[in-house]
Amino acid sequence: MGYGRSTMDEQIEIIDFGLKEADFFAMGLKGALLDFSSEALHAHPFHQVLQIRNGVALLQDGGGKRPQYGSMAAFIPAYVPHRTEVIGEKVTYQSIYFNKDLLERENRLNRRLPDERTGRLPPRLPEQ
Repeated sequence: MGYGRSTMDEQIEIIDFGLKEADFFAMGLKGALLDFSSEALHAHPFHQVLQIRNGVALLQDGGGKRPQYGSMAAFIPAYVPHRTEVIGEKVTYQSIYFNKDLLERENRLNRRLPDERTGRLPPRLPEQ
């Protein structure tokens, strides 16, 4: 995986949410991209929510390239090859990375599906 002139010329800030246990892992990252996030498509074992804060970028994956600008956000599922390419000047961004199992756990709770380990239904969520 080759990383190019991305955040290396700018300060990167890691946002620690204090969720380090494997089941609940989440962290944030913010900084600037000058050209691209990586030369080739790359993937990681975490879901990612990417927000372009300033500037224009193209988010590329197996389905093509889509523009991101004006505080747009994109959900990038775990293991999906992708990259971000800067159009024009540098872009500032922030990302949240989190354990892919967190969404499955929420889906089970919201749909009241049985827990895979115990076979029990989760408690009902309070009505709002």
